[in-house]
Amino acid sequence: MDIVVNRTWGVFRIPKEIADRRGLSVYADIDRTDEELVEYVNTHASSLKVLSIPDEATDWDIWGYDGMETIIYVVDGKIYRA
Repeated sequence: MDIVVNRTWGVFRIPKEIADRRGLSVYADIDRTDEELVEYVNTHASSLKVLSIPDEATDWDIWGYDGMETIIYVVDGKIYRA
């Protein structure tokens, strides 16, 4: 599963092109697994990054510190960080 996270200090922002197309603010809270968002981040230089976790993950959450984000996920009862 691919998930978009913020890899720089500061607030997570949706790329302006996606926000404009959807009529949203760049600060809107959208699904971080959104296919269009993942594709955009994979093909454009950005402060955002796509992190992949195993499809077998039973739970996941985005953890952030001052804007810098990572993913914590669970597989077979064990906790991992991406």
